[in-house]
Amino acid sequence: MRTWDGEVVVYNPLSGDTHLLDVLTGDLLRVIIAGPATVAALREAAATLLEVPDDDRLGQHVGEALAALDEAGLIELVTC
Repeated sequence: MRTWDGEVVVYNPLSGDTHLLDVLTGDLLRVIIAGPATVAALREAAATLLEVPDDDRLGQHVGEALAALDEAGLIELVTC
């Protein structure tokens, strides 16, 4: 994972694919790499990073970012 000019580039060694992520998605991935995280914890991290309230709009952005990471094969979503 590397960051340049506000964009994050991630190489997935399992698929051989390289992915370009926005800052929010890249930072969420960093949190997840550090250890399993709940959606609530990820929303809190995003709110802190972006200096915005944890509201429905932020929740939508976090959900979209997680869906993109899952689709790219970079994370595995677990529902309980």
